[in-house]
Amino acid sequence: MEESNRDVCSVNGFSVSFFRAFRLFNRFLHLFLGISLVVVAGLTFWIFFRDIYYALIHPDQLIYGLLHALEKWGSARGKSTPSIH
Repeated sequence: MEESNRDVCSVNGFSVSFFRAFRLFNRFLHLFLGISLVVVAGLTFWIFFRDIYYALIHPDQLIYGLLHALEKWGSARGKSTPSIH
């Protein structure tokens, strides 16, 4: 195979340049997915630790949040619970 005809030869009807382009697209796609995964994991940890920090500063909000969640959970199950408001 000549060097000048390398990109135009075909393998089973597909051009070699198509396979090269597809491989390049695959590399960029995996790079994008990897960066996206790192960003999402970082944001998730940031929000989680930020909530822990706020909970340590305002511990009374933990009880209010727990009671509010229990009230919503009880009402979703069809049980009447006393309102905390």
